[in-house]
Amino acid sequence: MWGGRRRDGLFLLGLSRYGKGDWRSISRNVVVTRASSQVASHAQKYFQRQNSGGNERKRSSIHDIITVYPDMIDMLFEQNMVSGTVRQLPRSVGKHGYPNPR
Repeated sequence: MWGGRRRDGLFLLGLSRYGKGDWRSISRNVVVTRASSQVASHAQKYFQRQNSGGNERKRSSIHDIITVYPDMIDMLFEQNMVSGTVRQLPRSVGKHGYPNPR
């Protein structure tokens, strides 16, 4: 994973020094902690972000899902926090998503 300003700064320095496409030289001489294929992959993502203007949202994740309890639905709609169809938990499912004891 690419992280930190230093490594991104090194990538940009290598890009200005060797140009777009010379990923081998950038990896050998500037960003020495990454292979040329990793530099090429990073460059592809970097240019995609530059061309999109940063307005595109990353793809959704399982962690974006929230559990909504029946007593919260009206409040969420009133505050425009949800729209569309809300699927309620069946009555047999308890507050924390586990089955109610019988």
